[in-house]
Amino acid sequence: MAESPPPIPARPAGFGWRTLAFLLDILPLTLLAQHLAGVTAGAEALRGRADLESWLDRVLRAYAEGLAGAGLDPVKVALGAAPATGGDWVVHAGFVGAATFALALGLQEAAFGGRTLGKAVVSLRVVDVRTGRPPSAAGCLLRSAWKGMFLCLPSILVNLVGLISFHLPLFRRDGRALHDLATFTQVVDGREER
Repeated sequence: MAESPPPIPARPAGFGWRTLAFLLDILPLTLLAQHLAGVTAGAEALRGRADLESWLDRVLRAYAEGLAGAGLDPVKVALGAAPATGGDWVVHAGFVGAATFALALGLQEAAFGGRTLGKAVVSLRVVDVRTGRPPSAAGCLLRSAWKGMFLCLPSILVNLVGLISFHLPLFRRDGRALHDLATFTQVVDGREER
């Protein structure tokens, strides 16, 4: 029996539209993740959060006073008073954020045929490049876990790979990022379907 030919690929989503959909997705999820991190944090992480907020307040005050001509150097203030316990909060919030993004985005894509709320607003969708259909639930969760990891985990190396992945569609004809390549998916323009 002859194999059926691969599906005709849909038009890849433009980088600007992908970016807008991404922002529409992550802005409310960031607020949700920060709330969940605060609710689930232990005493050490909450102490670290308070230390970080106090440190940031001092740096911003020094910056404002420096702009007003008071002569304070915000860089010296930032480097001289960095909190010792802030790392507990950063790690906790990073893992909660990564899990929140992975579950929220993955479940939306699985439930809504390859669309998240942000993608639906700008008429984009995710398809499996092998079939042209929406990806499986596992594929949706895996690609969203990659995005959550790249965005939230407190690791310079992971964040650098995420930054490269974010810009990769600019240099590929098919407009695919690392999480698309790893899961055999592609974000396509859904306006052609209307």
